Amino acid sequence: MSITLDIEKGDTLLGGRFKNHKITVKDIGTDELGQPTVNNMKLLSFRIAKKMPVKAEVKEAYVRGLTDRFTDMFNSNTKGGTYADYDAR
Repeated sequence: MSITLDIEKGDTLLGGRFKNHKITVKDIGTDELGQPTVNNMKLLSFRIAKKMPVKAEVKEAYVRGLTDRFTDMFNSNTKGGTYADYDAR
């Protein structure tokens, strides 16, 4: 079985503890166990930057999710009444 990856020398990967450090591919190979490596580090500890979603799309989805949650929360708390019903004490 073989794995085909769309990685070439010069590509940018994200590595490090939180996968936010940009690393340029200089060398692609395998280790003693036959696992793929990039710059002599195991490949499975990287994110491929060109396969990541665009930040604008991520932000839009995040904002949309917050808006939906707020709308659902507001609608479930009001139970069909008006805002004035809950404001009067």
